[in-house]
Amino acid sequence: MSSIDNLLTAPILKIMGSAELDPLSNKAVEAALNNHWPEAIDFNMLLLKKYPKDVESLNRLARAYLESGRTSKAKSTYKAVLGIDPYNPIATKNVKRISELKSKGITLNPTETSNTTTSVSDLFLEEPGTTKIIQVTQLKSPKASASLRTADPVDLKNKYSATYVYNSKGKEVGVLDSFWGKKVASAIREGAKFEAYIVSADHTSENKISVFVRETYHPPKLENAPTFPIEKTDDFHPSVSEEAVSLITSENELPGSDEEESNEHSTEGGKHTSLESLAQKEQDALDHLDEEN
Repeated sequence: MSSIDNLLTAPILKIMGSAELDPLSNKAVEAALNNHWPEAIDFNMLLLKKYPKDVESLNRLARAYLESGRTSKAKSTYKAVLGIDPYNPIATKNVKRISELKSKGITLNPTETSNTTTSVSDLFLEEPGTTKIIQVTQLKSPKASASLRTADPVDLKNKYSATYVYNSKGKEVGVLDSFWGKKVASAIREGAKFEAYIVSADHTSENKISVFVRETYHPPKLENAPTFPIEKTDDFHPSVSEEAVSLITSENELPGSDEEESNEHSTEGGKHTSLESLAQKEQDALDHLDEEN
């Protein structure tokens, strides 16, 4: 083979040896999206036997350890990433996050394995007049929100003119921002029903949480008073919201925080995309909420 041939085939060989194109990568992504963390650990370990320095596999493995409550293993794995890529933003932020939680005496509990057949894309399907991403304010003790992850269900309860958010154990997390909180509380008093899921939960010093709220029942007497007024658009088609769309193929930085570096999102090759694009979308969502407030 001539030197020219070598130059031409080198990029192809590099692509053929890419962990991203390995079928195991899709399985690792799918396991994470379904909160099947033991499987996610196994798939990423298999990938790392073939590609020992693959940063994305290491980051996914670290997240799976963290979601499983194995904090020490997660931290050491993130540090392994930094040994390969000293400026990797995902590993840097997660090492900082784990250290901050430890200094506050907060223990991350293992995330329960999901048995639901509902896909993440369906969970965060945006419907005009029915759904809204809302920031949670007046956050309570960090321990009430430390275990929250993207797609975790939370309860909404109205108190006077405010809407309070509670985790699965009945502990108060915080309050929906005043504008939308008042509208949701008013609708609940009139008989409306809502369900809500965590979109992002940044447990670092910024400590930001946002939820995806869907109205599941709108009483007839409120027919002319939608809780979430429809914004005027041309030829609207139901779709997953921009803030949450990367959940279909991306990992929520463990956290449901803004750890993952954004990658180009592909709607057709969704499950082939790295998990690392979610965090940037989450951060964009939080920034957007900050601008609204």
